[in-house]
Amino acid sequence: MDVQKSIINLDERLLESDTFYGKEYDNLTEATQELKDSIKKNTYFTGLCTKCDADGVLTVIVNGVTCLMERNEVSVPNDEDGLVHKGICQKKVGTYIKAKVIRIENETQENEETIYLSRRELIKEVRDYYDANLIEGTIVNGKVINIDETKGVFVDIGGDIIGIIPRNLLENLFVTNLSNHVSIGEKIKAIVFELKKNKAGNIVHLALDRKSLLPKFNKLAKNYKKGDTVLAKVKSIRENGIYCSLDKHLDIICDFDNQRYRTDQNVRVRINSVKYDKQRITGTILEKIL
Repeated sequence: MDVQKSIINLDERLLESDTFYGKEYDNLTEATQELKDSIKKNTYFTGLCTKCDADGVLTVIVNGVTCLMERNEVSVPNDEDGLVHKGICQKKVGTYIKAKVIRIENETQENEETIYLSRRELIKEVRDYYDANLIEGTIVNGKVINIDETKGVFVDIGGDIIGIIPRNLLENLFVTNLSNHVSIGEKIKAIVFELKKNKAGNIVHLALDRKSLLPKFNKLAKNYKKGDTVLAKVKSIRENGIYCSLDKHLDIICDFDNQRYRTDQNVRVRINSVKYDKQRITGTILEKIL
């Protein structure tokens, strides 16, 4: 596909990809007061979601302070009944999210205050921006949130919009295990390969292509020459040879021998050929490295 020049670089606030809590406080009173004072400033904080109850209400810890986020403040409502889907709320447990304080309620019996948060405006800001700018061919930043060896790599590009990188669009080489090439929480760039919306204009399918943005074989292979002895890692054993990784984006295909190898085993390999026309490096395993 032709890569367009359009690049969307959402900042960390919109991607919610960091784990920064904010300031460190000597006591919860000081931390609580800053949260209460932030209502007029429209300040966003990073917090860890530790719970989603049966009604979709989140418990979020911000600077040590326990706060609540009601279901319809978690995201932009997307159910037919005008509610945020509970699945979106549930998937926030264990993740860091950005939110701002919207109100404080006093519990008269216990004389305690409950701080309520919202990220709804943040999500709407991202989605409005994508509605105006996101098209096939656009390059976006994202964070890997799930790896499914059958379906592909799931990437959050902000605004609770999740795209998928199919196996064949992840790398320029044969992929055995997706987790060998990306990891949960990793920030990556990808091209919007396919984009579908429903009648309401909401994105219902987003396929991404990372392969087209990776370094090409010619660039990666220039550091390797026939006769070199290099460190590699056994990746998979196939009919045409033993596939070993030279680095994250480059493989070497080695001859069979009378030894047994296991995946992820380090080996010392001699390079027999570097074929730019076939984009292939071949070699022979000299010995295992225990």
